[in-house]
Amino acid sequence: MTYERCLIGLHPLKQKEKAAGRCVKESQALFGKDSDIYQLPFTRSDFVRTQPAKQKGMSISGVQPKLSLRMSDQGQLEVTPTSGEYILKPSPEQFPGLAENEHAIMCCMKELDFDIPGFGLIPFAGEDGQERAELAFIIERYDRHGSVKVHQEQLDGAMSVNDKYGLNAVGQPAISYEQAARFLVTNVDGSLQSKREIFKRVVCAYMLGNNDFHLRNIGIIHPANGPLLLAPVYDFVSVVPYHESFGSTLALPLLAREECDQSLADGLDSGIGEYIGYDFLEFARGIGLNENLAKKELDKLLLAQEKIFGIINDSYMSDEHKEKVTQYINRRMMLLDMTDKP
Repeated sequence: MTYERCLIGLHPLKQKEKAAGRCVKESQALFGKDSDIYQLPFTRSDFVRTQPAKQKGMSISGVQPKLSLRMSDQGQLEVTPTSGEYILKPSPEQFPGLAENEHAIMCCMKELDFDIPGFGLIPFAGEDGQERAELAFIIERYDRHGSVKVHQEQLDGAMSVNDKYGLNAVGQPAISYEQAARFLVTNVDGSLQSKREIFKRVVCAYMLGNNDFHLRNIGIIHPANGPLLLAPVYDFVSVVPYHESFGSTLALPLLAREECDQSLADGLDSGIGEYIGYDFLEFARGIGLNENLAKKELDKLLLAQEKIFGIINDSYMSDEHKEKVTQYINRRMMLLDMTDKP
């Protein structure tokens, strides 16, 4: 079985590249010039049975197992308890196709000019009777400079919040994206570029169906020398195909006035019953971003619809998942285009 598109950048492959599933240029950019990586050195069964036990420094969080990898002196990937250069994320049994989903959505985010570590899909070693080996998502660690670990913390820790969804003791949503963004603007980076970046990430979480964009998925880098930095985009998926986990459109309330169920955003409180572009412009004003600039950012995202749909169509997601995600994005883009008060 061969691949038609690059497992890293989804570009069409030349005939001689189809067996390996990747073009040389993109493979070297992710794994280095001297490497010849086209699959993992272990099967999915090996991973389930033994691989997590070989490392002590990395825990399995939630339902998605993760494995720390590094490049060996022989130019091959190997499991490591320390000094990992990559994180490997296979699809959990509960969420089939999540690796392909994350790859597709991260490709969309890259197309939208977000700062993202190198990433791609990589096959497990084949098993007997298997027509095509399962794919896993692999991404470079952004908190490493060579063998030196760069200190970073998640936003929930920085804000001294005990719950990654910002829930208070009685289960109410006490932290909104607006409050989280204000914290970042005040304590990390208050530049116009930073405000636009934060605004776009929240809009894209809504637009692409990432209702798991919680406080722990926003990182802050503490360089040894220099100011604090917002970490690159990571853990960005579309939860739309997994209806059992897609209970709401966003992980946090959008606006500060929605915290602890005080009130509803105008879009939610209208006959539409969903966030609309008008609500995101209110969010922009709340974090100190000029409304006209925010409107321009919304327009840019909406103009990228054809490219985003093209990426999803070319991706390795199942046809069923492609259809669900595309329909969802189309609906969200229509809502984001509603910038007048309802």
